Amino acid sequence: MVAPRDLEPVRRALRATGFPVDRDTVVAEAEREGAIREVLTALRAMPAADYNEADEVLRSVPVDDPADPHRDTGGS
Repeated sequence: MVAPRDLEPVRRALRATGFPVDRDTVVAEAEREGAIREVLTALRAMPAADYNEADEVLRSVPVDDPADPHRDTGGS
């Protein structure tokens, strides 16, 4: 699962997050901020690591790229 191409919903979900944090804390903070399901799923898909700032999280979130011919479109 990937985040929407626009990372603004992810950025908003991180606004109350104090860094450094691990992935599970990022997800928990995003849940408290009311992040949408797609954002939470994308955050859970990040590598289990420590993140020192929001930009590191944003670089680690899988992003939907409609130009990617290998992306999963949900079809069979």
